[in-house]
Amino acid sequence: MRKAFGVILAILVVLIAAAWFKLRGPDISYEALEAKYAGSDSHFVDLPGGYRAHYREDGDPGLPTLVLLHGFGDSFMTWEGWVSELTPQFHIISLDFPGHGLTRAPEGSSLSGDALADFVDTFAKALALPKFAVAGNSMGGGAAWQLAVRHPERINALILVDAAGFAND
Repeated sequence: MRKAFGVILAILVVLIAAAWFKLRGPDISYEALEAKYAGSDSHFVDLPGGYRAHYREDGDPGLPTLVLLHGFGDSFMTWEGWVSELTPQFHIISLDFPGHGLTRAPEGSSLSGDALADFVDTFAKALALPKFAVAGNSMGGGAAWQLAVRHPERINALILVDAAGFAND
């Protein structure tokens, strides 16, 4: 009985592996993804280290700036419902993190809170943003509070929504 179970399990593993190899397609280039999914309101900025940040701006640039940071496995579209509510009061910048949405991530880029905070800081410098409010959800919340700690001169308000925490060693 155990031998039959082992054979069935081995066959199942081989079938799953074969299906994965058969169904897995080639990687799609960033250029192809941008051509297919970038909207007329999409903006891109090339940053040091091989990053190409994808973002969207909404609202009057004369209003206070609010930068929105999404969670893991998402894109700036996670904030879509909030953008229409907030644009009367803020100049909204929704940003895709490296490897999310249409932001290019070079090989070996990190999604740690401090690396993402530095990414947002570099992005803010490239756009010459004035001091801004930052709102982050989940992983974006972890990056937002890291940004506030690492670069307090950039931030005038911090909004955390179900934010990632900090290591308590």
